[in-house]
Amino acid sequence: MSTIRGIVHSPNLTDNGISGSNVIRNNSTGIFATNGSNPNLNGYMTSGNSVFNNSSYEIMAFYYCTINADRVFWNAVPPPSSEFATIGSTINRNYPLSTNPNPNRSVIEKGEPVNFIASLETNSYDIPTDDLSQALEKQREKRYDEAITLFLEVFKKNREELVGKYALTKIEECFTQSGRKDYLEFSEKEIKPNITVGNETYVIALELEAHQMVNAGEYSEAINNLTTILTKYNLNENIEKNTLFTLGSFYTLFSNNKTDADNYYNILKTKYPEDDLTTQIEIVKRLGESYDRKKEVIERPESEIGTKAKSGSKEISISNYPNPFNPETTIEYNLPIEGNVKLEVYNSIGQLINVLVEGNQSAGRQRVTWNGKDSFGSSVSSGIYFYRIKTNSFSQVKKMILMK
Repeated sequence: MSTIRGIVHSPNLTDNGISGSNVIRNNSTGIFATNGSNPNLNGYMTSGNSVFNNSSYEIMAFYYCTINADRVFWNAVPPPSSEFATIGSTINRNYPLSTNPNPNRSVIEKGEPVNFIASLETNSYDIPTDDLSQALEKQREKRYDEAITLFLEVFKKNREELVGKYALTKIEECFTQSGRKDYLEFSEKEIKPNITVGNETYVIALELEAHQMVNAGEYSEAINNLTTILTKYNLNENIEKNTLFTLGSFYTLFSNNKTDADNYYNILKTKYPEDDLTTQIEIVKRLGESYDRKKEVIERPESEIGTKAKSGSKEISISNYPNPFNPETTIEYNLPIEGNVKLEVYNSIGQLINVLVEGNQSAGRQRVTWNGKDSFGSSVSSGIYFYRIKTNSFSQVKKMILMK
């Protein structure tokens, strides 16, 4: 089995250039191509590659990629469009196969279990499914609480083995997919007591917590976790280079501190000049620039946007979950006092897309779901969007990413 992760140079996933018999399944994302990569997955007649049961997307293609994936088995005919995410790219997936040409495979592949796991290498592993099969099935059925319980059992039995580390990443993935907000408490109670402080599994636990902190908009806390890894638990090159890249990305996307971002990026480029991560730095910087330009567009007509509450009132905590999302996300905020609230969604060039809330709301926790549609009920495309909350004394803008 094989997985593409990160930037690749147009590989052929074929046998002798004819049809291909790769199986890519049970990852978070099956294939991720960026920055002009054009992989070929085409099959021939009734034989070809099998790409299915990847929990987030079968294929993601960002920035000038063309993926040829005709005559591929997706486990559905036609495969749902929600299983594919593109930004400025094309995925050709004609003539899907109705029968799996590669049956009876009994292993799963580590691939890319979450967005950033530094201590797990990016090449593929074969992991026996015996202990994981029930948990994976519960996850596919979206019975997340049951899946979490089963993955936790696997983790506790195999905490220092690859299968245990994989189960740990799947636990966090289930929390993200289900929208549960108590992962940090769960980690402190059920995960960390079973880990030796300072080993690779402990590093994974810190990274998974950082992921959940980002989902909750707790960016400073996430950066603290990653800084702790880099300064105290930098156990190998893989941990170092991935943590440097992630810290640079966090400072680029979630902070105005571009100096620290460049410092981490420069260390990465100096120590690992040939690593794929160095080629992704400019992509992340462009995303950061897009965010900054969008904030300027929104803030220009009303200078108080993005500022804290006026004297005598409390700042509102607002975040959306999950982020990135597909097809919908929940925006959650806490109102210190009753009053008028306006919650709007803008696209990346500053155009108003939808007004989710406009009117009086009572004090306390509020939740609003955005389904990825504009004010006319039409679905919007994948990309970066911004939501703005405004009350009589407070206004703030935050970013979210829709990935179809």
